[in-house]
Amino acid sequence: MAGSVNATGTAIGFDGERVAGPRLGLVDESGTWTVAGASWSDGRTWPDRDTPTFLDGTGPQPVELGVVAAAPRRDAPGRGVAVWLPCLARS
Repeated sequence: MAGSVNATGTAIGFDGERVAGPRLGLVDESGTWTVAGASWSDGRTWPDRDTPTFLDGTGPQPVELGVVAAAPRRDAPGRGVAVWLPCLARS
């Protein structure tokens, strides 16, 4: 559940749970996630630019946050990276 959204729609405060795949050793499921650059779906299309239009900051928004674990490379640390963000039906 995206409970908070920054003013530009590029980061969310996410309270969720792991539903598939290995547990991330780098970060928790819940917390602050940068979603700028992730593909997002409004149920019809999958834009890969701009910010998700459904992240309007009007209240908790159910979303699926797809994350991969990026390995460290050179001076970049390993971390969880938000890759996709579909909007789920509002409850």
